[in-house]
Amino acid sequence: MDLPLGMEQMSRRTATTLVAGILTVAMAATGCGDSATSPADPTPAGERPCTDIPIVAGTYKPPQQVCDATMVWSAEPGIDLYTPEATLIRATDEADLIALYAGLDYSYPGYAAALMDPTRLERYEEGEGHRTVFGTLRSHVWQIQPNANGFHAELCGLNNESAATSPGAPELSRPNNRGGYQGIDFVRTGAAVETPVTATPYAPAPDRLHWQAPTYNVFDGWTVSFETGEDPEAAARCDAWALSLFPDLPAGLGDSTPLDTPPVPQPAYPGWPAPAV
Repeated sequence: MDLPLGMEQMSRRTATTLVAGILTVAMAATGCGDSATSPADPTPAGERPCTDIPIVAGTYKPPQQVCDATMVWSAEPGIDLYTPEATLIRATDEADLIALYAGLDYSYPGYAAALMDPTRLERYEEGEGHRTVFGTLRSHVWQIQPNANGFHAELCGLNNESAATSPGAPELSRPNNRGGYQGIDFVRTGAAVETPVTATPYAPAPDRLHWQAPTYNVFDGWTVSFETGEDPEAAARCDAWALSLFPDLPAGLGDSTPLDTPPVPQPAYPGWPAPAV
């Protein structure tokens, strides 16, 4: 959640950024917007959303920094990723990643208003995580604990199937670590928003190899704050989850691996419903 970059305790990436020529090739290879800015288009390429993702006018579109990446979610037995609580967890973790990569202004609708976390806001404003990411980011919901005002969520993130670039550096680099843990508190402030989430899994948007995103405000009626501090027991659980998928991952930060080409993303799961036409 950097975790796959959205999580506070995850080991930070040593990932660095492609120079403009390499980025152009990468974008062309994946079919995601051109990387040049013409005189008629003053918007920097890194701030443009992918131009080839069909979208209904007026709805949210992900920024260029994540358009060639996907989120693949999993959960402990008994946790349904389509429930309102899990949907809010997914939206929060993904919105946090986008705010780190591209800036808070480019994140999901309603996230900025729901966020009650000065430390997170400082990270977004300082741009310490700004980068372009390719490939697959994984998150795993470990626990959802209801309380009097809402619920507390525990999740793990893993980014070893992704690679990233950051401003001013020439290499595309893939991290090699076990990811990290994040706890998030959700407090209800009003009536929950009516969403398209149902007991039956919805049909995701058709392009599942680009970043999928909600087109509505998932955060309406909620505030969000991230847990700070170390939790060795939770970190150990996340280590075990990461090793269940990739048994050879080293402990600690690990060494990043330079790549010549971006990793191909796995299909997003469960994704988000296609916007209504």
